Amino acid sequence: MTTRRAAYLLAAGSVGVLALAALLSVVQDEPFSTYSRDTFMTAEVSVLTGVLSNLGVFIWISSGCIALFAAAVCWAMNRDRRLSGFFALGGVLSGVLAFDDFFMLHELGFGVGINERIIFGLYGMLLAIFLWWFRHEIVDHVVLGPSRWLLAASLGLVTGSLVVDALQGQLEPLLGNWRIFFEDGFKFLGIVWWAAYFTKAAFDMILHSRSS
Repeated sequence: MTTRRAAYLLAAGSVGVLALAALLSVVQDEPFSTYSRDTFMTAEVSVLTGVLSNLGVFIWISSGCIALFAAAVCWAMNRDRRLSGFFALGGVLSGVLAFDDFFMLHELGFGVGINERIIFGLYGMLLAIFLWWFRHEIVDHVVLGPSRWLLAASLGLVTGSLVVDALQGQLEPLLGNWRIFFEDGFKFLGIVWWAAYFTKAAFDMILHSRSS
């Protein structure tokens, strides 16, 4: 892709987002500032409200960008296509989870009332397919293999968060509001380790490409 074409795509995308916000303002009969102003200013709440959740979204996005960049490098250098596919799908999955987290899609049932457990089941199925399809790369690949413990830690922590959420009825009487500490804490740490895995894998892939 030429620089000029990339600039055209960037301009079209950014103008498209702006036009979509204007359209929402008209369709929903809301002032444009509802979609353009800072969330904390609009809601008149502390800037620290939801700070852990917001940091988690930032980290999801960071890991997605790193993974997609690594996929592009693999593809451009005509390296292992499966490795490129691994990074590409990992980046897309990170982006989907970031989008879901930020707009609370699972909590709102995607706006059509889908049960939250069904949505979690769908995400779990997609993740399981991803892990199974690239199982050899994750475990045995010279680049990805050494970092697999980071991925395992991430999956274990996120699973812990889901377990705490599922057992909230039993844990609430024992822990009170501190149950949220464990549920959201495990989730946040899982996101951090997920990002660490893709960052380390991307870094190792680039070093391996330069040395081979």
